[in-house]
Amino acid sequence: MIRRRPILMAALGLAALAGWRVASTVEPGVVAALRRAVGPDASARAVGRAYLAAHPAEADLGLLARRLAAEPATARALAVASADPAALGQALAQAIRTDFLARRMVKLDGWLLARTEARLCALACLA
Repeated sequence: MIRRRPILMAALGLAALAGWRVASTVEPGVVAALRRAVGPDASARAVGRAYLAAHPAEADLGLLARRLAAEPATARALAVASADPAALGQALAQAIRTDFLARRMVKLDGWLLARTEARLCALACLA
């Protein structure tokens, strides 16, 4: 008879290892490219602080970069961001539009923002 517990434990262990590998592989240029996309805007930092206050579990630079880069259009643009910085801005704008269409929004201080937009602002606070 096959026992389920050892199989489940092994599966969880493999999932944890796979997650660790993904979580530990943020290229240094990704954070820099995303940070440049936001710029030194003080209002973006204020939005970022509000987002991090509402979502303290995301107060990690690597985590935010990975979640932003998980958007397929953004991931492709990040791959060529050094050669074509405008492509990243266009991809982020598309990701923000996609968030609104999919109703992936956050409410901060009475404003509705796309999740991508709020995360970009949070990244600006942490970088």
